[in-house]
Amino acid sequence: MVSDPQSYFRHFRDKVLPQLGSSQIFLSFAAPGDEFDVQQACQLGAAILLGKPLVVAVPPGRRISPQLERAADAVLWDFDATDTDAATARLKATIAVLLEGEAC
Repeated sequence: MVSDPQSYFRHFRDKVLPQLGSSQIFLSFAAPGDEFDVQQACQLGAAILLGKPLVVAVPPGRRISPQLERAADAVLWDFDATDTDAATARLKATIAVLLEGEAC
């Protein structure tokens, strides 16, 4: 949980939001179990409001809500970040398709 909300809001507005605004794509990893990550929620919401293509990586055994699945431009189910070669290949292929779609 955020211990000092005003400090977090300033940091988000001054540091995080400009980075999100300049990015071409937003990648989110599904949080484990029933955890609610305030930082992830803020960044995800901002990315959606900014119209960023959204990729959600879902590790084996994790789930996402149907609403998040609908909001995502791509969902990488059973995403194993420990297999770096396969994970990198999946991400590169997904990002290429999404960015190619923007150019059309």
